Amino acid sequence: MPRQAKPIYFGGDIRNSYVRIAASTQKASKSEVERMLREASEKTSDSMRLEDFDIEDLDNEAIEMFRNVLKLEHPDHPFNTCTKTEMLLGLQAIDGSKKKKHCLTAAGLLLFGKSLRILNQFPSYFIDFLVIPAKHGQDVETRWVERYSSEQSIIQTYVQIYDRLRKRIPVPFALKADGYTRNDDPPSVQAAREALVNLLMHMDYFDAKGAVVKCYDDQILFRNAGCLRFPIERIEQHLTEPRNPVIAKVFRLLGWADRSGSGIEKITTGWTSMGYDKPIFQDDKPVNMFEVIFPLTKKGKGTDQVPIKYHASTDQVPYKLNALQFCVNPHSLKEIIDHLGLKNRMHVLVEYVRPLVDDGLLALTIPDKPKSSRQKYVTTEKGRGSLASS
Repeated sequence: MPRQAKPIYFGGDIRNSYVRIAASTQKASKSEVERMLREASEKTSDSMRLEDFDIEDLDNEAIEMFRNVLKLEHPDHPFNTCTKTEMLLGLQAIDGSKKKKHCLTAAGLLLFGKSLRILNQFPSYFIDFLVIPAKHGQDVETRWVERYSSEQSIIQTYVQIYDRLRKRIPVPFALKADGYTRNDDPPSVQAAREALVNLLMHMDYFDAKGAVVKCYDDQILFRNAGCLRFPIERIEQHLTEPRNPVIAKVFRLLGWADRSGSGIEKITTGWTSMGYDKPIFQDDKPVNMFEVIFPLTKKGKGTDQVPIKYHASTDQVPYKLNALQFCVNPHSLKEIIDHLGLKNRMHVLVEYVRPLVDDGLLALTIPDKPKSSRQKYVTTEKGRGSLASS
């Protein structure tokens, strides 16, 4: 069903809206209804006019950073010689539709705003960068060895996180075409940069979950609020529609992003061209969340022939197989968590249990009431077949 036709509700009361989750239909929460209304609007969320915000709420440092990058990327661009107000109008960072007052747009505030003013409009705004000294899924005493949590504008956040991110990506020694200058921007770095750009361009900034980049010993994980608006197969064909087109236009103007729809292809080809396993894309519509996972293992060095679609190069597979074996007899989520020796309920649900359910390897014992306190999970016939062949 097209997003413009949602939400679906009964009796003329939008509070009676429903959403489809797996095999069941559930009443939508207030936040889910608000998200569907934003997605259905002809106007994009980032073009929203913010009446209580004006040019004084912008951070001059972020604007100057934008101007400096633009001069390097496009020395002859007209924005380089016009006034700040003219430039912001051209970028749609401010709305000049009402002559008496120039208000900021949501994109303008997010791209260039002062931190406190961004939080006034988007109270849950945050983007985390974490370096975790363990493989994904392992419990460790040290939660992280490096953390950068940004509440700055998107422009400033991108620069700060990218500088940290590129240091976490192995860069083999190679020379540029001139024969003496080292190439510090191989396709793998470009792929990770594209994932960071996509996170910032396509994130649902009205959702409280925010965004995070986690660097593990065996993978790099990008997670942001905001599921894909189209099936990934369509996006791979360069047919897409950005959630935040004003923000996306600014990123492309600065040379930080490629043409619309090419991001998934660039991420995949860039990462695999350096010998790494293929990135994993996970689109969780019930939770409104999207993930990109970059395995830090080389092709062919993971466990072979694991009968689960998630690649064997991460620690997800042992935990999933363990969960499948345990649930030959039905068990609750808490029992599964205890059996795996993990602690984070949401982590186990999102990373292990829900993918197994989506693949038809686990089933809910009460499918009509997914959130029932008596809910348990049991291995299906398909799951038993996977165990038998593993």
